[in-house]
Amino acid sequence: MTFFDTIDWGDSLDVLRFDRESPMIFSSGLFLFCALFFLPIYMLLRKTTTLRIIYVASSRFFFYYESSGEYVLILLFAATMDYFIGRAMGQSEDPRHRKRLLITSVCVNLGMLSYFKYFYFLLDLGQTLLAAIGITTPPAVPLEARDYFIPAGISFYTFQTLSYTVDISPKGDYPTASLD
Repeated sequence: MTFFDTIDWGDSLDVLRFDRESPMIFSSGLFLFCALFFLPIYMLLRKTTTLRIIYVASSRFFFYYESSGEYVLILLFAATMDYFIGRAMGQSEDPRHRKRLLITSVCVNLGMLSYFKYFYFLLDLGQTLLAAIGITTPPAVPLEARDYFIPAGISFYTFQTLSYTVDISPKGDYPTASLD
């Protein structure tokens, strides 16, 4: 019997599914295994820029999916939105239009960040302040129903994509031509 005969291949695909109870963290064995799998292929693709970019992007989204599940869609939305806003800024000669686009980017990005990091805190604070002045309210969301799962690195990628549009806006720099 070989090593490969001892592997239950039916369960091996479960490693590729997001598990909210056990997300991938950077100090896990699974992350190390995936990183060791990633590096040799990356080295083989070092001379083919397009394939390397596709490989790195898909690996990045896989790692993010494994650590945050469906919240990978937020990462895709933020990056895509700021890419297209940056393109629109680059095509606009009107400084007011560029400023409106920048404000849109700032509001959407900081709105997402605020929701995920501060929504329940502000909700509790509001209820506490109302209770302090004698107004009692039922809990808006019971504690047991709250989803405290915060997407991994949300602050980092929010400010990364936001810095792209902030850098383009005032100078009139031309934005990147591709999503890489």
